Amino acid sequence: MPMGRVLLLLQRTPDQEQALQQLLEQQQSKDSPNYHAWLAPEQFGRQFGVADADIQAITQWLASHGFAQINAGPGRMVIEFSGTAGQVRSAFHTEIHRFVINGEEHSANVADPQVPAALAPVVSGVVSLHDFPRDRTPKSLENSAARSQGRV
Repeated sequence: MPMGRVLLLLQRTPDQEQALQQLLEQQQSKDSPNYHAWLAPEQFGRQFGVADADIQAITQWLASHGFAQINAGPGRMVIEFSGTAGQVRSAFHTEIHRFVINGEEHSANVADPQVPAALAPVVSGVVSLHDFPRDRTPKSLENSAARSQGRV
């Protein structure tokens, strides 16, 4: 089963997060020289994104599992890639299953994805391993189905 446009969400260091929060406050303060001094995505990535070495390690790890179309975003907080459900199972230790809910077929991971310990400090999580609409999570669909059957 093809898995297109999977997103690996990255996380900044605590020092970067603190500096970002400070900049955000300064950008809103009329007394600050950084008032409304917005950053381009590339500037943001250089200042607050994941380091080059970490991006390279992650992209090499993804490639070693056969993923393709691996691209880091300019803000350096997300890496997009494509592959198959089998590659996801092998790399992230979670299976992708097909489900029929309220007559609609969906695919989703059945366990939380895992990343290698060496990458864990810079990886926040894997996004888009399912095809449920944003406002209709599996739990809300389950509750909706239970309500329609009079169980809730």
